[in-house]
Amino acid sequence: MPTDQTMEQEFEAVPIIPPKEEKPTRKTIWTVGGLILVVAVAAFLLLLFLTSQKSGEKIFLPVVPSPTPIITEATTRLSSPYATDAAVLKIEEDLKNLDQELQSTDLKEAGLNPPVLDMKVELGENN
Repeated sequence: MPTDQTMEQEFEAVPIIPPKEEKPTRKTIWTVGGLILVVAVAAFLLLLFLTSQKSGEKIFLPVVPSPTPIITEATTRLSSPYATDAAVLKIEEDLKNLDQELQSTDLKEAGLNPPVLDMKVELGENN
């Protein structure tokens, strides 16, 4: 049953609950610890490698024979019937000619540039 009474809320009376602090889990601790350990070992090995080299000593890597290439049989594909068609060959020739014409065409056409207007212009009275 609805009533005509309105309820007033007092926001100041509501207690503020502080958020809980989350403690790190064991999995997180082990992950961070493992990463730190890996970085420390890598840094130690790098330092050990750099200090163990003498300045005049050269490092030679072992020679590993290259693998023998595998010979595969070349499969010959049947050429397309259009490869020897006279109409297709004529179109290819026409395209080559058109390409040569386009490459030799002067696209700048300096004759279409406006004339240079180099006039002496004075503003003022000439008496």
